[in-house]
Amino acid sequence: MGQTVPFWMAPILALFVTTIVFVLAAWINTNVVTRHVDASVSGLRAEMNGSMNSLCAEMNGSMNSLRAEMNGSMNALRAEMKQGFSELRLEIEQRIQPLEHREERLEESRGLVRP
Repeated sequence: MGQTVPFWMAPILALFVTTIVFVLAAWINTNVVTRHVDASVSGLRAEMNGSMNSLCAEMNGSMNSLRAEMNGSMNALRAEMKQGFSELRLEIEQRIQPLEHREERLEESRGLVRP
């Protein structure tokens, strides 16, 4: 005697097979999308690294030129300050000299003696 298959077995098996095919297709699509995204990200990283390297090189060049300009300005300012201090010292010495002679004359005229 032959076995009879229940009437609901065929739809359940069809549903089961459909689910397996659906899951397999979703897994394959996910892997394809993941590889595509990874490739895109790698390309963007490489592009960004190149852009960043060129930007860093440009900034270093700009910073070096600014540093050289600042050093030149600072050296000029130092020279100006030295010149200004020299002129100020000379002016002070010129103003003090007559006062020293005046002090000596006052001491002589009043009879004061320096120790």
